[in-house]
Amino acid sequence: MKILYFAPINVNVQKGDSTHFLEVAGNLQDFGNKVLVICQGGKGKLRDLNFKYIPNIEIKYLTTLFVDLFSSLYLIFYLLVLKPDIVYYRGVTLGGIISRIFSVASVAEANGIYPDEIKIGQPYFFKLVGCFLKLRERMNYFLANRIICVTEGIKRELVKSYGVKNAICRVIPNGANTNLFTPMDKLACRRKLSLKEGHFYLGFVGSFRPWVGLDTLIEALSMIKRKGYDKIRCILVGDGGLMGNLKEIVKQHNLQEEVIFTGGIRYEEVALFINSFDVCLAPFKRKRNLRIGLSPLKLYEYLACARAVIASRLEGISEVIDDGKCGYLFEPDVVEDLAARIIESYRERDKLIELGNNGRTLIEKMFSWEGTTRRVESVLREALVVNSKN
Repeated sequence: MKILYFAPINVNVQKGDSTHFLEVAGNLQDFGNKVLVICQGGKGKLRDLNFKYIPNIEIKYLTTLFVDLFSSLYLIFYLLVLKPDIVYYRGVTLGGIISRIFSVASVAEANGIYPDEIKIGQPYFFKLVGCFLKLRERMNYFLANRIICVTEGIKRELVKSYGVKNAICRVIPNGANTNLFTPMDKLACRRKLSLKEGHFYLGFVGSFRPWVGLDTLIEALSMIKRKGYDKIRCILVGDGGLMGNLKEIVKQHNLQEEVIFTGGIRYEEVALFINSFDVCLAPFKRKRNLRIGLSPLKLYEYLACARAVIASRLEGISEVIDDGKCGYLFEPDVVEDLAARIIESYRERDKLIELGNNGRTLIEKMFSWEGTTRRVESVLREALVVNSKN
């Protein structure tokens, strides 16, 4: 297939969306497809993909409008020039409409509900433009032949709130790069990172966003310290808008020795940090995540490194942890429950290797990026058939 894969994502910024985008694009090409990648960024290569870049214009409150404008213009141009068999798009508001005008098959990808993210992160802005954002979200999927949702919850929300037909939706979770994220010797990793021995290390990797629950984690660590567990340390790898607030909470609880902030790191270093942890953390909040569920890259990457996980009991996570027998679940936002699960993992240190190995096995069977992309490719072919009949 000749695939035009389009997303207004800056591939030079290491985040979950860029990882997903590049992994799927690279695997689609490895499978013998011809892939043109259109995104933001301006430099970098992956597996000799053919990149074209749209302008990345950041103007407060107007960025979304500029993204929509340039995405539409570039999509029209490359439909005329490249003449692809199919358009696979994410976050391109008129992607399905423009593709239908050119009689080209299209598949939209839904990784979240954008208006909900704005409502949580920028509530005042949402009050001003919430109706526009909801209309934009509806248009995002209008006339697409198929829609790939990363969770069942997103699929339900699109059907319920945005008028999407259930029959055209397919659920395909995220994955992990099982070649990059692989088990490594824990002590050797700690020596490379100059981590002190004699501690039990918890770890989180990702962006510091309102819905990831790091404030709950810090509260739990304070409770654990008060109970006398002085060997437990927590490494927070990443950055984001909440960094300053989180550091202030750590200071308020006098946890400067217990909590270590690394700041942002290179993607290639993530596996080194994960493998230095005894237990990995995914303490997501109930708000936002309860309705649409989760398919977090960090969970799959933790498990691919054969690390046990403590995670929130939410759709998309619970099934993985329970079915894979690879960690502990706690009630989201409940500090006491999270603290209890951390203490339980500390007391069951001999059990962690078995839990981690179970996780690695699960990822290899069900959640590798190669397997995920095979399922994506199948949906693309399905959309081609459907479009040819219309």
